Amino acid sequence: MTEKSEEIARLINDASLNATAAVTRTLGQMQEGAQGVTEAAKSSIVRTLEELQRATKDAIEESKQTTVATVAEMMETHTMLRSDSTALFERLREANILLQEVLSGAHENMSSIEHTMATRVSEFVAAMTDLSSKSGTAAATTVGATPPNDGFFDPTATYLGGVAPASAGGGNIPRYSGWTTP
Repeated sequence: MTEKSEEIARLINDASLNATAAVTRTLGQMQEGAQGVTEAAKSSIVRTLEELQRATKDAIEESKQTTVATVAEMMETHTMLRSDSTALFERLREANILLQEVLSGAHENMSSIEHTMATRVSEFVAAMTDLSSKSGTAAATTVGATPPNDGFFDPTATYLGGVAPASAGGGNIPRYSGWTTP
């Protein structure tokens, strides 16, 4: 029995040593596999970070160039607007000066027209007054005439200012010339 026990102990010891060696080997392989995976992950992460950094730098550079171009265009537009607005204000100032000159001339012209109209109206009133006084005496001295009964004139009406034709045949002045109804 002792021999058997020793053999069992030896078998257990060998099995234990084999199991320990297998576990150690497996742990070593797992450790190597874990280190390989860790290195691969580390390499992948580093590569991804480098790509992100490169893409970020490119995007920043592109944004910077776009911003510079946009600011340059805005400054150019600002300069053009400033120039155009200055020219516009200058043209408005010149137009305002011309308009003031036109208005001043119009005021002078209106004053002259008003003075001329006042003079003409007073002359017209004087002429109408004179004509009125003369027409009263002319109407009193004018005698009405009866026109010929030829179907053209109304023979029952009396016309003032009618003048007989220069010739009896009605040659040079029409017979209806100068007739008016009172």
